[in-house]
Amino acid sequence: MWLRQFEAWRTAKAYDLNNDKLIREFANNLYEKGKAYSSIKVGCSWAKRYLNWLGEFQPVAVQRPFEIPKMYSQDMYCPDDSAVNGIINSRNSIGLPYGYAISLLAYTGMRDSEIINIKYNEWEIGNNRNIVLHLSTTKNGRPRDVPLLKSGEWLFKEYVTKVRPGLIGTNESQWLFPQQKHHDKPILRKNVEYYMRDLRKELNNDKLTCHSLRRYYVTKLMANNIPEATVAKLIGHSNMRNFGRYYKPTADHLSEALGDL
Repeated sequence: MWLRQFEAWRTAKAYDLNNDKLIREFANNLYEKGKAYSSIKVGCSWAKRYLNWLGEFQPVAVQRPFEIPKMYSQDMYCPDDSAVNGIINSRNSIGLPYGYAISLLAYTGMRDSEIINIKYNEWEIGNNRNIVLHLSTTKNGRPRDVPLLKSGEWLFKEYVTKVRPGLIGTNESQWLFPQQKHHDKPILRKNVEYYMRDLRKELNNDKLTCHSLRRYYVTKLMANNIPEATVAKLIGHSNMRNFGRYYKPTADHLSEALGDL
């Protein structure tokens, strides 16, 4: 899998094999897609082996051993409220409906591949009056229900009642986030990544990714004493061993948890 992915990416970029920037750019590509540190490390390791194997058949300059840059350290970034507010304030300037889809990642904890495939009829008002989205297409293949954070309900309602009707006009679409010109198709993941790059430049925050907004959601839930097992289920995580990297408590959260100890 990694070799096919790397070779397709390398061919598209048309980098020279002698350039060590090749693997670093590949690592950056994986990071922007929200890949975990462990996945980036494995992917780059396979890419390095592949280049060494190619070197047996064509000359490749000897490069220094590849090291994961500091920006990919396991202490991965979790945006604060001001960063999320910056995204929300830019929701109408980066292209509709992408601005709303990206903003709602922070209030649903979804992966970008999941939110783009939500159908319009896959949400409802729950028993306690909160908005619940039903995911039929997920990374692990198991459907799940995702409650929207109360702080993001106004944003969802604004999109559903005002923005989306203006987007599709008199046409109908089964997708919650349809394309502007092709209403019968959902928005594209590659465009989500493209607009996220624009947001990083606009907000001067090169650590911001779709996956970091997933950590924001988890941190909000954990700060409100939601059990880890429940949070893991809400974000579609079956492996509790890796769950800790999503929770990034602030100093205030830790202080509150300690209480009078």
